[in-house]
Amino acid sequence: IIFSFLCFLFSLPLITIGTAHTATYYIAKNRIADKKANIKDFFMAFIKNFIPATLIWICILVISLALIIFYLNFSNVYFLLPMIFFISLELIFFCVYIFPVIATQTKKQNKIINLIKLSFFLAHKYLLTTLFCSLFAIILFITCFFYPPLFLIFNGLYNFFVCKKISNILAQI
Repeated sequence: IIFSFLCFLFSLPLITIGTAHTATYYIAKNRIADKKANIKDFFMAFIKNFIPATLIWICILVISLALIIFYLNFSNVYFLLPMIFFISLELIFFCVYIFPVIATQTKKQNKIINLIKLSFFLAHKYLLTTLFCSLFAIILFITCFFYPPLFLIFNGLYNFFVCKKISNILAQI
């Protein structure tokens, strides 16, 4: 719960949401591996992954806003709706893997473009896991919409769940 609150707190400046999720995933990964994880580890992961996670988060935010604006302006052009839906779905799938990939791959000094490619590859190679994690995120988000205090633990709960589902996948790479 402490790490969920830290993730929420560090997500308040919208620009650091990606970095906060990366640090929370790092903590969840250590907890699942029965390693000790404390607040110092959260801060170390936050600082270490700040640049790649923030840059990728800004890209996700810009693409999301562009999709929303595009939808609002062209929702009456019906042949464009499948394209908007497809790009939105790809973005959701990408988000399932990108922050865990950043948390596990930064030791290898991968370039950001390689992290992006790897995330898209994993999202499609393990499509069933991707769908399951995406559905879980959507259910949690809808639940938080109806019960806002739950949002304080949403981040940690989601990162722990995703970590359990994809830790074996990420261990193979």
